[in-house]
Amino acid sequence: MCLKKLFNGLIALAFIAGISSCGNTTQSGQAPTGVTATPADSGSVNVAWTATSDATSYIVYYGTYSGITPDTGNYTGQVSATSTSVKISGLTAGTIYYFIVVSVSSTGQSPQSDTASATPSAVLVLLSTVTQGAAAGTVIISWTAVATATAYNIFYSQGTDLGTSGTAWPVVSPPNTSATITGLASGQTYYFTVTASVASTSSSLVTP
Repeated sequence: MCLKKLFNGLIALAFIAGISSCGNTTQSGQAPTGVTATPADSGSVNVAWTATSDATSYIVYYGTYSGITPDTGNYTGQVSATSTSVKISGLTAGTIYYFIVVSVSSTGQSPQSDTASATPSAVLVLLSTVTQGAAAGTVIISWTAVATATAYNIFYSQGTDLGTSGTAWPVVSPPNTSATITGLASGQTYYFTVTASVASTSSSLVTP
C-alpha cells in the first residue's frame, strides 16, 4: 500500500500487487549529472544536463517544491527531451522552481539527478540604441539599466533571431549599460538580445 498525490490534489490509496512502494517498480541506468537551470525569456527557464551513455531520452520534472521526486507526484509538470537541454515555458515570474532530470533507456528510468533551481522573471531589458560602429563589422548596443541586475548577458545571431540561443558575448557588469560587438560580417543582418540576471529579453536588428 502507498499514498500517492493525484493531479486534483486528492490523496489516493494504491494497492498494487508486487509493488511495495509508489512509482516505478525498477530503476536502472545512470542518473544525469551537471544539471543547470538558467532563466530565459519571460516566464521561461532553460534546463541542461550531461548526456548519459545508455539514454534514449530524458524527462525533466519541475515544480515549486524543493524535494520533488517522480514517484510522489509532487511536481508541477514534466517535459520529455531527446537532447540534453530543454526550454520550459509558462512558469510564474518571481517564483522559484526546482528541476530534476531522469534518463530513459530500454530497461526503464534512471534514478533522479541532483536538483537545480531558477527563478523566472518578467523584468524586461530593453535595447535603447543599436548603431553601427566606426570600424567595419562593429556594432554598439546600449540598454536600459535594471536596478537589481548583477550582470548583463548579450547574445547575437545572424539572419535569424535566436534570442538567448544565439552566440554569447562576454558578460557586462553593472553599472555599464552598453557594449561594442566586434568581428561581425559586414553587410549582414544581426539580431541582439540582452538579459539581466533573471530578466527576459528584447531583440533589435541592425545591418553593419
